[in-house]
Amino acid sequence: MDDFELINGCISGDKKSWDIFVERFTRLIYDSIIRTFKKYGADINQDLIDDLHNDVFVFLLDDQYKTLKAFEGRNGCTPASYIRTISVRKTIDYWRRLRPTISIDQEEDSEEGKKQKFFSELAIFDDHESLKQ
Repeated sequence: MDDFELINGCISGDKKSWDIFVERFTRLIYDSIIRTFKKYGADINQDLIDDLHNDVFVFLLDDQYKTLKAFEGRNGCTPASYIRTISVRKTIDYWRRLRPTISIDQEEDSEEGKKQKFFSELAIFDDHESLKQ
């Protein structure tokens, strides 16, 4: 079963399709979460990673698979790239909630300056309507 058929099976409520979907994309989601945190030097632990992993799947299930239904596969976007983007977005959203306020006077080379740069680089994700909560 290819990824597109799998998504359609999930949307139609097929439990077997959902089980295969979870098995197929679990590693990708974990990897996306870990890479996002490591890229910017964030402190992480396995409990946090597991929580975010589960949050991604809950997000995909919410509103009767609203987010999965929004996947259109335009411009060569694969289901894997869509799931990866959602995983990165959920990780970023988590980190944004923890973001401290940074003074204008702080050095860009400081740890806080690096975090601020990270969040400003993430602005490109703000325009993706289908990924907003």
